[in-house]
Formats: sequence, structure tokens, C-alpha cells
Amino acid sequence: MQRFLLVIIVSSFIFGFSRMAEAVGVAVKPKEINLAVAAGEKAKTEFLVINSTGEPAIYQVILDGQNSAIKIQPSEFLLASGQSQIIKIVARFFWPKNYSGLISVIARPPGASGLITGSGVKLPIRIEVYGRPWILLSVSIIFCCLLIVFVVFLKKKVRF
Repeated sequence: MQRFLLVIIVSSFIFGFSRMAEAVGVAVKPKEINLAVAAGEKAKTEFLVINSTGEPAIYQVILDGQNSAIKIQPSEFLLASGQSQIIKIVARFFWPKNYSGLISVIARPPGASGLITGSGVKLPIRIEVYGRPWILLSVSIIFCCLLIVFVVFLKKKVRF
């Protein structure tokens, strides 16, 4: 009798929670993003997110890490079965360096409750920033010129 009760309890948990675990599919093109841009210039690119399942899904596009120089639009959207969405990326860096990171594209079913399993893709992004940071260089030159004018002005004032 105890075995029978145990089987009923376990099976009720399995069947009761089995409808709450859902997952959807996601596809991304291209498989990686490589950009080269001059320091201080904006780098712009796009990639495509495709709903590869027969069900609608809510997609989130998140940059892993805390790099505020990279902007992603839109960051959350709904796609029906077989639809796709173009995601725009804009980045602006002022120092020559190689930046790399990952963009997470996560899909989850809309209106799901309970245990939600979201599928996702990690999209590598590499940005090579080359050249001299002309904006910072020009500000430095202007600051030095103003400093020289100020010193000359002080020397003239001290003579009188």
C-alpha cells in the first residue's frame, strides 16, 4: 500500500510539473561579429535573430559584461514562428585597443509560468580600435596652449 501511494505521489508531481518546463529555439546570423574602427569613430553593424521553432517566443539580447560603449537595439522583442528581427549594434571607443566580449540572445516562451527553460546563443563580438585618439589629443593641445597663455599673462602682471 505504501508503494502504491508513493507511486501516485511521484507520478502526480511528474505530470503536474511537466507542463511548466518549456523551451523555445533561437538562431543567429552571422556566427560572430568582427569590426575595425578608428578611435573616436562609431562602429555600426547588424545581426539577425530567427525564431526557429513553431511557437512564438520573447527574445532578450544582452551584452555580457559591463561595457557601456556598446549599445544594442532592440534589447527585447516578440517573434512569431519563423519570423526574424534585425538587431543593431553601435559602439564607440576612444582608445586604441582590442575589445572582445559575448552577446547573449535568450529565447523564452511568452506567458509561461512555473519553471521556464530559456534557450540561448552566445555571439562573440570583437572590435579592433586603431589609430590615435584625436579628440583627446586635440583637447590636450588646447589645454597646453591655454596654460602657456595663462603663464605669460601672470609673468606680465608680476613685472608691473
